[in-house]
Amino acid sequence: MKKTSIILVSCNTLEFTQIALLSMRKFKPSIPYEIIVIDNGSIDGSAEWLRTIKWDNFKFVPLAYNLMFSRAVNVGRYFADRKSEYLFLTHSDIQVCKEGWLEDRIAPMEKDSNIGICGSPYFIHNWKTGGKFLFEGSGDKENIEYIRDFHKKCLYQEDIIKTVSSSDIATRVRVWDKLGGCKHEGDYKQNFFIEDYCIRAQLEGYTIKTDLPLNKVYHYEGISNAYFENMPNYEARKSSVIGKAIQYLEEIPLVE
Repeated sequence: MKKTSIILVSCNTLEFTQIALLSMRKFKPSIPYEIIVIDNGSIDGSAEWLRTIKWDNFKFVPLAYNLMFSRAVNVGRYFADRKSEYLFLTHSDIQVCKEGWLEDRIAPMEKDSNIGICGSPYFIHNWKTGGKFLFEGSGDKENIEYIRDFHKKCLYQEDIIKTVSSSDIATRVRVWDKLGGCKHEGDYKQNFFIEDYCIRAQLEGYTIKTDLPLNKVYHYEGISNAYFENMPNYEARKSSVIGKAIQYLEEIPLVE
């Protein structure tokens, strides 16, 4: 398989960022890859810790302030190796649980040049069933109504619309560049910039593959983009991962 640039965005999530990166290292992909961390101006020690990582295939890009996820992954694209043909985008609040997590997402695109995006299904909307969602992810009623209206504006009503989770999205570099990457959060409610990217890819004729092997990346959800708004939730979840982070730090060297 050709090279993949993994772009991870962090912001004030030190323990989760440690789990994310060390678990990636624990279950190393067997395909060519690099890891690029874009840190959105963290003030919790994340940047200091990230600077201690000296892996050959690791790049750390500290930002002075929080650009949010979509702008940060757009920045990450420009630091990607020129040899990379794929991007894998993710948040800092994930944990890799099994080997093959990256290979499962890249392999379909190696086999079929028309597949532009692979990932875990989020919202799949089929107008032929009367606009009923086949998969509603974890969205509440208000968000589902927003997405339904959003889809109405974007595609013809006979189309089936597929989107994937923003914590688990693999895409071709050439598709990303053709579409100009992600649009900015300011245009959307919550994280619908990935919805927009998936829809634009389908309008260009690319297919999205979501019937993939069982996802091997666990997403803690809501931590990476709600830190300042939901501090109690963050602290409760952080306490559950500190021990695991310490364990991984003892097992996995930060310097090659």
